[in-house]
Amino acid sequence: MGSKGLSGFAQGLSKSKSLQNLTLILRNNQIEDEGILALGQSFADNLTLKSFKIALGSNKIGIYDDTCLAALVISKNLINLSIDFGINLIDNRYLQQFSSKLKNCLNLISLELLFSSKFYCFGVKEAQNLCYSIIQMKKLQRLTINLSVLHIENKDLMSLLPILANCSNLVLFNIQILQLNFSNSKQICIKFNNKKQLDSIRKRYSIFGALDKLIEKSNSFLAKYKELKLMTLSNCEPPPTIIE
Repeated sequence: MGSKGLSGFAQGLSKSKSLQNLTLILRNNQIEDEGILALGQSFADNLTLKSFKIALGSNKIGIYDDTCLAALVISKNLINLSIDFGINLIDNRYLQQFSSKLKNCLNLISLELLFSSKFYCFGVKEAQNLCYSIIQMKKLQRLTINLSVLHIENKDLMSLLPILANCSNLVLFNIQILQLNFSNSKQICIKFNNKKQLDSIRKRYSIFGALDKLIEKSNSFLAKYKELKLMTLSNCEPPPTIIE
């Protein structure tokens, strides 16, 4: 399916006056920026849609119009929003436009944003802007965000976590980051359920100096959640070990 096909499909779908939940799996098509714009425009006046999930992997998004991602924020009334950007050609300009529109979704309770580490390359500044948009959502309770597009150092990660700490109602926070520059670090995935477990993990893994320092400094931030995941990935390491 190409942009014209998606545009026609969206126009027909938007005529539904009672549609509340919409899931679109659009991977491996020929959809370009104009198709995404048409999708957003079709639902611009929709007041009933509460949940929107879309998967866009392996299309041609990110070539012509950097405003197209903002069109995916199709309603200010959304409660649940999940976007799997997959493999496309999105860069800093697209993320900036998306972040500006996202901050208007003040009713969001659940937000999931997944980017592909193979094709995206966002800077720390753009990631910070995204985080600033997210903290405008005072009702947000569940946040999953894959920032594996960032090749950042631990000091840069520490600049993101305090921003997201202002999401006062979060009960689930899942963040993934690619190849943090921790000295002597291994691939690791940590799941925190409470402060006691957090302290235990920090003691067990004090060998990872920089990681230990990160956890220690973030203790007051991380320990507030009922469920939290911090994952660091590396292109040349085996799958991460999950510590319960």
